[in-house]
Amino acid sequence: MVNGRRTGAARRWPRLLPLLLLVLPTGGCTPPGESRAALRHLDDGRIELLAVVCEGHDAARLAVYENRSEGGGAGWVVETPLGSPPVERTQVLRVTLFRTPDGWQEQEGALDDLSPGTPYGLLFSDSAGQGSQLRFTLDRLTGLGDRVLTGPWRHERVVEESEFLDGARKSCDGA
Repeated sequence: MVNGRRTGAARRWPRLLPLLLLVLPTGGCTPPGESRAALRHLDDGRIELLAVVCEGHDAARLAVYENRSEGGGAGWVVETPLGSPPVERTQVLRVTLFRTPDGWQEQEGALDDLSPGTPYGLLFSDSAGQGSQLRFTLDRLTGLGDRVLTGPWRHERVVEESEFLDGARKSCDGA
């Protein structure tokens, strides 16, 4: 602290804390270059998460949060109950953002809609700690048609839904 003002790491830490709290509990991540999560903008304006859950795992956590440089952004977090059974074969999970799926529990609900121009982050993880993360804005999702926005983190790209699903399913072979 210099002249009553925080400096260096003391200034950055409060901005990083919300992101760290969401990212650290996930453990591992998917193989480099492959993501098991994608977002698409539906014709009716809703945003849908497509997530591939690998055989023997279970979906565990979905978090969407405002990715504000000053920190402290609102979030929406849902989780499956502990001890949920694993899937018997690899499957695609489709979740409309801000609508808690049946059998899931909402852990945080301060965010209930996306605003144009606001940066967001998404984290999806499974019961094995395999996580996929995306950075996005509503503007970037609008007009994708049948295409989806997928990762990996900081390398998001727009692809055909079938291309995303093929790559995500193949990443399960190495899980």
